Amino acid sequence: LYTKLANVYHEMYQSRFDYKKIFNFLKIVLHKYKCNKILEIGCGTGLLTQYFLKFNFTYLGVDISKDMLRIAKEVEPKGNFLVGDMRNIKVKNKFDAVIIVGRSFTYMRTNEDTMSSLKYINNVLKNRGLLIFDNFDAGYIFNNFNKRIIFNSKFKDRKYKRISHNSFNLKNGFTWDI
Repeated sequence: LYTKLANVYHEMYQSRFDYKKIFNFLKIVLHKYKCNKILEIGCGTGLLTQYFLKFNFTYLGVDISKDMLRIAKEVEPKGNFLVGDMRNIKVKNKFDAVIIVGRSFTYMRTNEDTMSSLKYINNVLKNRGLLIFDNFDAGYIFNNFNKRIIFNSKFKDRKYKRISHNSFNLKNGFTWDI
């Protein structure tokens, strides 16, 4: 989905999340804490980038997928993007805030991955910097677990249907495989 099907992801996920609504929430929090220099980890195809640039944030988007970042650069040529892994981010500058949305943090499936990510995120944050991330509501998911989830989306004249087959994976914590 993030390599060969990156274009499908880009089109399909435009209707998966309300990026304008997400940005408006982020903007309130970032202004409250006087954060202007932003690092977005897991930026994917850059669907939030346009909003950060429009409101004059200093922005760097990082993603592990070169294919996703290629699309991000096409969509937002003025955006700054870098290939990187949240478990060992290497950037020269420090940031006022690190943002991880779109449930990207859920890809950390082991305690080692989580701790490594948090360590590197801490290293790129300025003193008293802000980390904003979202995640799944595990309690809800585990109490209402569906083995099959269907997501329909539309982009221009194309229709997409994503069918996920889920199973519990309790080897490394409370996770599941899709």
